Amino acid sequence: MNFPFPLSFQLDGLNTKKILEALNKNKKNDKILGLLQKRNIYGVELNLLDYSAIKPANLADFLSSYNLKLTYIATGAYAKENKLSLSSPDVKVREKTICELKNILQFANETKQQTGVICGFIKGVAGYPKREASELLHDSLSQVSSIVKKLKTPLLLEVTNRYESSVANNIKETVDLIQDFQNLFLHILPDTFHMNIEESNSLSELHKYKNYFNSIHLSDNNRYFPGYGAIDFYQILMMLKISGYKHGVAIEGNINGDIEENINFTVDYLTDISRKLEVF
Repeated sequence: MNFPFPLSFQLDGLNTKKILEALNKNKKNDKILGLLQKRNIYGVELNLLDYSAIKPANLADFLSSYNLKLTYIATGAYAKENKLSLSSPDVKVREKTICELKNILQFANETKQQTGVICGFIKGVAGYPKREASELLHDSLSQVSSIVKKLKTPLLLEVTNRYESSVANNIKETVDLIQDFQNLFLHILPDTFHMNIEESNSLSELHKYKNYFNSIHLSDNNRYFPGYGAIDFYQILMMLKISGYKHGVAIEGNINGDIEENINFTVDYLTDISRKLEVF
């Protein structure tokens, strides 16, 4: 695939579990990873549920056998299962979450692939006063920032809409939350699905804050993979290219039927956009 940015796919908890099972059985014929390799995809984001079940280096080596990199660890499924929240009003919940997040950062560091960690659902759910939740999140991040710097492991605070979280709902809010720390490894993570809800001008905001993110999630307005909905990804990718964006992008979303069909459809869709972008 000839694509202007390194392209990754995020795999949900179920498909991540299948990959780990294939690794543990030393099976070298995982269908999804094989398909991603065939389509020349750069990497994967995995939703790990048990960090004690696998060694980071072994996971990285297994993915490398498919010419794939573990770009980021997604924490959403793990946070839901363990009731974690960086902005919870319950101090014990926050302390537990900070401890767990530090362990995940250490795991990511031990892959030796510059793997980062995504804070989406783990930052906290909706239903709490925004100002108080934002202050609690800021305090939690202050306790994590030092280990992020020490490990040089990227931590991405995802921008998610108000119906899913009380905090970091648009790009500006999320930038405001992280810029106090002056941490080169602490970034925001825009997501086109959430931006479609929260931003009045997604292209303008992405351009304005382009120095604060080194990855972006591509997800259509109906939460399926790009091409299954109404978002104009040509305009988004063209803006990124014209702006001089040099980092990665990742496909994240719900599956519309069969995951392999979804992957092929979206890769074909983005390949067609890439051909149009070649003139710029």
